[in-house]
Amino acid sequence: MNIIKRLFALAAFAAAGIPWVGNAAYTVPKFRINQYYDSNAVLQRGVTLPICGTAEKDKTVTVTFNGQTKSTTANIENEYSSSGVGRWVVNFDPVTDTSKTYTIEASDGSTTLTATNIKVGEVWLISGQSNAYYPIERFTESY
Repeated sequence: MNIIKRLFALAAFAAAGIPWVGNAAYTVPKFRINQYYDSNAVLQRGVTLPICGTAEKDKTVTVTFNGQTKSTTANIENEYSSSGVGRWVVNFDPVTDTSKTYTIEASDGSTTLTATNIKVGEVWLISGQSNAYYPIERFTESY
């Protein structure tokens, strides 16, 4: 099929209103935990941990992490407020035990979300090109 026929076929496909792959009716769930706190995450040790997400506005969210359970209301005003979705944030006490594996469990009363295999340790962000490459063996006190 030559290029002209392909373009006409593509135009007819678009005009027919047939959805493209990826344009299907997809809705983001109202209740969710921010992607930074998903399973297999590494969180910074020794600092207050703000775990956040979204939920139906004015709904109570209860989050459990490291033996602590905290509740909040999803009512922080943001760009989602007109859609009935609010943001929630709970702050957990600093964790220093890096030998354990943790679980985050969040519930809005009807749905429970769980993130597993969470580790706590040092989180570093390194940016650069070839200058960011440095073998760990060359650092003093590396092991």
